[in-house]
Amino acid sequence: MPLIQSALADAGLLARNPDGTTPKLRFGPPLPAGCSSMQEYCDAELDSTLDDVLSRINSRLADGLRCVQCDRIDRKAEPVDRIAFYAEYSFEIPHSLLRECDVKALRELFDEQGEWLAERVSPKGHVRESDLKKAVTNWRCESSSSITTVYLRLAIAHEEGHTASPALVLQKLFDLNEEQSALVAITRREMFDRSGAPLRSRPWPRKRNRLLHERCWEHQRFHHQ
Repeated sequence: MPLIQSALADAGLLARNPDGTTPKLRFGPPLPAGCSSMQEYCDAELDSTLDDVLSRINSRLADGLRCVQCDRIDRKAEPVDRIAFYAEYSFEIPHSLLRECDVKALRELFDEQGEWLAERVSPKGHVRESDLKKAVTNWRCESSSSITTVYLRLAIAHEEGHTASPALVLQKLFDLNEEQSALVAITRREMFDRSGAPLRSRPWPRKRNRLLHERCWEHQRFHHQ
């Protein structure tokens, strides 16, 4: 997310270490290749108060991107990339590839199976196996005149065999090849913690400001979309 870091730096919001460097920003799990996103999160240490953070950063962001929420958290709070356990994706599939009735039949078949194994090959050529029954935790669909939109909640925690990328789901669950998958618009809509609560509603641990290096730093969590 270079755009977010650049906007924070341009707004003069980032705190600085004694050697002049800035603390590293922590973002949520990386967005898979080929996907767009409705909202993302990041943690940052700022040399500013909460009062005008949103207005200052949004004035320096490109059109179509804005920060919508900023919360103060404890500097020792678990980083956002470690608390995101699930992500909901929408798959906009043309009717030429899959209709709503096909999705419902597939859902029934999926529910009947004890496991749904899918193999993937790592960049180094290692073959790994995921069970989509463990990776896909919830799904629903809706249909328009030309598109069937399927909403899937996928596990994104780093547990071997329990995760699946959207691309893997398209190929191994919906049985679409690479050319067909390119016609599907995939969007990450929200992330959730282990309990299933959306990150935007999570009550963050809060403590009073800490005085560090003769500066009053505040550790912030941003919600941007």
